[in-house]
Amino acid sequence: MHRVRDLQTSPDMQPLQPNEVTPPQLNHPTCPTILVVDDDPLMISIISRILRGHHLYTAESIEEALEVLRNAPIDVVISDCHMPGGNGITFLETVRRSHPGVRRVLMSGDPLLSIKDLMRSGVVHQFVSKPVQLRDLLEIVLETTRAKESADRPRRIHRGWEMDRRP
Repeated sequence: MHRVRDLQTSPDMQPLQPNEVTPPQLNHPTCPTILVVDDDPLMISIISRILRGHHLYTAESIEEALEVLRNAPIDVVISDCHMPGGNGITFLETVRRSHPGVRRVLMSGDPLLSIKDLMRSGVVHQFVSKPVQLRDLLEIVLETTRAKESADRPRRIHRGWEMDRRP
């Protein structure tokens, strides 16, 4: 079953070590709601630790992930590529069709995966190679969140120029 974690107070999470700095942006009250999908509980634990401070759901199967998407407002999905019972690429394609506003991040250790084709097709917005590095994942989540916020920002056209709508 999927789990919702408050990573600031979760008793199973150890404190960060001094060299593991969580950027201040991650503790912002408007931080994104993230769904992490991976069949490896250890990987979910590592990513949960890296994404401390975010609103986080986890799923160990595609079926669980689809249930979370039906029942919770998700901003970003981070999915493993190879899982029993399906693959992350097909899952993210389903997410793209059913939840077009959700940003999609694919994780894989497969060096033969054609990342450029997947990104060009719009199936994924970002890619994380395994083994996952702390700074890489944080950077990708921040970039993905900024891109989503930018895409969600209302825009208007004025004299042929696209401008941000400011209050």
